[in-house]
Order: sequence, then C-alpha cells, then structure tokens
Amino acid sequence: MYDIGLAFFVYKRPEHTQQVVQSIIENQFCNIYIFQDGLRDRKDEENWKKVQEVVRPLQNLDGAHVELHISEINKGLVNSITQGITYVLGRHKAVIALEDDILLGKDYHRYASACFEKYENNPRVMSVCAAGASDAVVADKSYMQNYKYDVYFTYRLSSQAFGTWRDRWKLYRRDREFAEAFWNDEEKKYQLGELAGKDNLEYLNAVINHPEKINTWALYWTILQVISRGVTVTPIRPLSSDIGRDGSGTNSTAPSRQFVTSITDLPERLHLPEAEDVVVDKYLMRRQNIVVENPRSIVRGAKLTFASIAEKF
Repeated sequence: MYDIGLAFFVYKRPEHTQQVVQSIIENQFCNIYIFQDGLRDRKDEENWKKVQEVVRPLQNLDGAHVELHISEINKGLVNSITQGITYVLGRHKAVIALEDDILLGKDYHRYASACFEKYENNPRVMSVCAAGASDAVVADKSYMQNYKYDVYFTYRLSSQAFGTWRDRWKLYRRDREFAEAFWNDEEKKYQLGELAGKDNLEYLNAVINHPEKINTWALYWTILQVISRGVTVTPIRPLSSDIGRDGSGTNSTAPSRQFVTSITDLPERLHLPEAEDVVVDKYLMRRQNIVVENPRSIVRGAKLTFASIAEKF
C-alpha cells in the first residue's frame, strides 16, 4: 500500500462516528490520526465525550499507528481540517481527510492507494475522492456502457474522503487576498462556473461580500484546480456515502438528499487511465455541474435528461 496517513475529523456525533469507525477498521489503514475539535458549547459536552469512547477501538488496533489529538480550543471545522491535513503530510506522502459523517466502502483504501501510486508523478492530478456529486452523474447507462475506466476526472473537489499528496498541498492558499483577486477577474470567474459548477460563484460571492455566512476550505481547493487545470480522480462506482445530511451537522444543518450516493464494491481489477492519458470527460463534467447547481430534484432530473438527449446529436 502507498504511504498514506488517514486524518479522521470528529466532534460531537457519536452515532455517525461509530459507523465511520467500523468502516475505517474494515479498510485496514495503518496510520490513523484522529482530530477532535475543542468543545464550543457545554450543551454538547456529553456527546463530545462519547465520541472519545467511540474512537477507542481505533486506538486498540494491532499493528497500526494511531494518534488522538483533542484540541483545547474550538478551531472550527475548516481550521481543524486544514491544520490536520498539514500535520499528517508532515509524516506521510499522501493524506486522506475523512469527516465523521462519510461512511467508507470496504475498497476505498485499495482504490486510493492505487490512484496515489498511478498519478504520483502527474502534477495535474491534484486530488482523489471516494464519490462524485451523486449517483446521477453516471446514471446514463447508454453512455457509460462504452466508458472503459473505473474513474473519471473533474475540476471540482469532492470532500468525500478527500485525498492529496504532500507536494500538491503545498500549493494550497486560503486567504481573502487570493479570493478577491479571483473575484475581480471576470475570465477566471467564468471558468470557475463553467468547469466546476456555478454554485461555486455563489460561494465565492459569500466569501467576498458576506464572510460571516460562510467558512470554507473546499472552495479554495476548487479554485486552485481550475486555475491550474488540475483534476480530482473520482470513482465511477461510489466508494463512500454521506450519512451526515440529516440536519445533525455543525455546518450542514438542513436535511438534503441532493448528493446521495450508494456504496458499491470495486472490481477485482481496477481500470485506471495511464498517468499521461488524464482527460476530463466533458459530458460527465456537465452532468456533475447540473447536479451541484440544481438542488431541486425535478429540475435536476429534467436537465440531466436533456443533457443525455443532446449528447446523442
């Protein structure tokens, strides 16, 4: 297996965390770093302490290096994730950042390791993930039957078990000056909307004009990928499921089924494009953008249907 450190971010959801812990064990990670953010509100203290008990089976794994880091202050999810990723990449060649509501399929470690090794020397491949926007992206069976790989590439980041290499992470920036320069460049904004989804323009607008309403790390990575034409490796068959969009999250408080994915098993032999053959499939890119830009299922379904019809002409 590739030299990967798993950065596991937890806070106050013991039921979700317990499910994810079991999926981590099934994946047989060798280096696990657990980061629990500091308590923000005393009313959450009981569940916050329960999480520390829930992750204990990871600390008892035979043959694994496991560290538990409990912050003395509440950093917030964004700072916790970015600082945790940096910490792990100081010790390993690659990292997988896993939040406490992303349930992994049993094959994700094998998949990520294969991708990290295959694309290590192609800097255009900047990240790896466990699932794309939703199952709807690859639901066009007539198109997919002629698609010969088990992955596709997208300019948009997916935070479902986000993974990257040490050298790519060094390029990451998250500061207002960087965001403002991008916001003031009309050509770059157009590219962001066209390549990675127009919803990112709404997030960017919030970062610039209403920073009190948004705290994001993922947008900055998506911007970085668009600027450099970098891509994320995404499995055709989802290898994770987001179980946290039930209203219990700290950031995602409204229930949603927009990004539902169904965990599947990988084939025994994984078909990956060669490192020199990395190409963004424009049809799948367009379908992914339709999913992320349209939260209403009726509108989303109609646009996906139209896209599949237009593809045939």
